[in-house]
Amino acid sequence: NNKMRNFQVMYGFLPQDRYDKLKKEVDMNEEYKGKMMSGMRSHFDIVEQKIDTPELTSFIKDYCNNPKYWYKVIKDLHIKEIVDKGEEEFVKNFRLYMEPESGIDSLPTLQFDKDGKIIGEEKKEEFFYSRVDVGYGLEGYGLENGGGGNHIDNHNRVISSLLYFSDQSEFEGGEFEITNGDKSICQRLSVRENLCVISAQNKYGWHRVNPLTKLKNNKPRIGIYFALSRTVPFWKDR
Repeated sequence: NNKMRNFQVMYGFLPQDRYDKLKKEVDMNEEYKGKMMSGMRSHFDIVEQKIDTPELTSFIKDYCNNPKYWYKVIKDLHIKEIVDKGEEEFVKNFRLYMEPESGIDSLPTLQFDKDGKIIGEEKKEEFFYSRVDVGYGLEGYGLENGGGGNHIDNHNRVISSLLYFSDQSEFEGGEFEITNGDKSICQRLSVRENLCVISAQNKYGWHRVNPLTKLKNNKPRIGIYFALSRTVPFWKDR
């Protein structure tokens, strides 16, 4: 089944002691909340705030910015476009890069002469990179943010991952839903601590957040979003 092969649902993603230390950082560190406490997971926030807590720094190094980790996930998800070229080629084309706050513009940059006529295009450099955000979802998350309903991530996004630091018992709504393009639900996943949902963002990558309607303990739905992207559109079949 192409749809379900497209998603990995991994309970106990991190060793428990490592998870507990990381949870303490993202749960308690006020610096990481910032604008995201509005309920949005925002581009670039934790990067511009200069991550200096040890566990999150270590997690980013070992997972998000580690091309060998990403290549293993690529193989597990059967992303043929990359696997056929091999690990060495992928690693060579992976870079440490900060995605602009406005996101990646997938179109080439147009060049104009003094009269405003197009004289050529600047070819966009092509490489893979990762993005990391810590998300704090409040009531209403999943409506106007958190993807804003049924969607596939942008064409540049190769893989999306969500590692949770909350439990479904702490709120009403907020489940992760694997869906179809017609909005029908394939699987609804309750949020669990140390659950990681990983997915290829191809034509089978439809998903959404069941809107979060109530925080029972006035505590947000917390997760680390980490993704693999390419500076130009990756998927040709969408």
